[in-house]
Amino acid sequence: MNDKMILLHELQVLRIKLFEIAEARGSLTDPEVIAISEAADEVIVTLQQLHKEEQAKYNTRCALAVDGKTESAAAHTLAAEGLQAAPFRD
Repeated sequence: MNDKMILLHELQVLRIKLFEIAEARGSLTDPEVIAISEAADEVIVTLQQLHKEEQAKYNTRCALAVDGKTESAAAHTLAAEGLQAAPFRD
């Protein structure tokens, strides 16, 4: 299981726990509810950072795919991911 999947699972566990504790306590401002909510926020921020990094890597690969010097290597990388590069133009 990769980091992203682990974090998504952790977020799901926190979401369920948050709902259960908020129901039991009858308050969204209960200190335990707030602590769980803050933990979930941290996981969300980490997931957003991972997504941003993945998007940056993808954008770099796409840019390389249209660069004549590295076109074949980048196209091979994109193909391995099931993607296709835009046609190269002068």
